[in-house]
Amino acid sequence: MSSNTAIDTVVMIGDSITVASASALQEVYEQLGFDEIIIESKEGKRTALTFGSNPSGVDVASFIANSTGRDDDHSNELWVVALGTNDINQYGGADERVAAINEMLQTIPEESPLIWVDTYFEDQLEGANAFNLSLKHI
Repeated sequence: MSSNTAIDTVVMIGDSITVASASALQEVYEQLGFDEIIIESKEGKRTALTFGSNPSGVDVASFIANSTGRDDDHSNELWVVALGTNDINQYGGADERVAAINEMLQTIPEESPLIWVDTYFEDQLEGANAFNLSLKHI
């Protein structure tokens, strides 16, 4: 990155949308000047629920944040979360959605700036809007 900013690393966690966009994202992040680019994504990834061999976003974030060889100062990292689409209509209400979102937020280093990409699913607009509303009220 440019010399007037300390952010030189981007960490992105996503689902199938990120999988399909990984090459383009990598290219854009390189053009933006990030020195280190970590994109972890898998189809069907949920925010706080692990199933089968697909770890939750919470598990992935925790692993990355606590990986051996990475220092404890994450202030040089921008975290991008592109999760939520697979969580649409999967919770009993706003409290459960907020709990999953908060669980994810607790794994992201406090000193790191965060961007959480909201969801959109044309066939399930009501559920997508409910997830996004829960996200915006955190």
